[in-house]
Amino acid sequence: MRFVFKAAAVFALATGSGVADAACNAMPGSGEFASLKSVVKLAVASSAAVFNGIVTAIEYIPAQDHAESGLESQVVRVAAHSWWKGVESRDVTLYTANHRNAAGDIGFEAHEYPYEVGKSYLIYAYESRGHLFANICTRTRTIGKANDEILVLDALKAEGGWSQP
Repeated sequence: MRFVFKAAAVFALATGSGVADAACNAMPGSGEFASLKSVVKLAVASSAAVFNGIVTAIEYIPAQDHAESGLESQVVRVAAHSWWKGVESRDVTLYTANHRNAAGDIGFEAHEYPYEVGKSYLIYAYESRGHLFANICTRTRTIGKANDEILVLDALKAEGGWSQP
C-alpha cells in the first residue's frame, strides 16, 4: 500500500495534479509517465462537461431524496466562461455530497473539492442522477494551476480530440 501512495505522489508531481487526484484517477503502468495531453484526453473522455468559470455562490437547497427530513444539499453556482465539452450554459450548478441538516449542522465529505466564492476554476464534471458533480477525483483545479492544461484543451478541441455531445 505504501508503494501505491508513493506511486500516486510521483504521478501527481509528474502531471501537476494533487495526490488525491492521482489516487482517484487511473495511473499509467509501472515505469511509465503519462504526458499531460494523454492525461487531459482521458479526463475529458470520462467527463460529461469540461469548462472554466468563476464561483458566484455556494448555497444549500432541499435535498431531493431527503427533503422531508429537512436535509439540504450543497450546490456550487458557477458563471461559465469557456467550454470544451458538454452542453454550454452561462450558469452552471454543481452538486456536492456535502449536506446541512435542519439544525444547521454542516457535514463535509472528504472527497469534495473546496470551492471558494470569487475564485475561478477549470472544472471537469461528471453526471449522476441528472446533475453535474466535480470533486477532488476529477482534474478540477484553480485557473492559476491550469494554464498548461487549458492550452492542451484548446489544442485537443481544435484537432477534434473528442466528440461533442
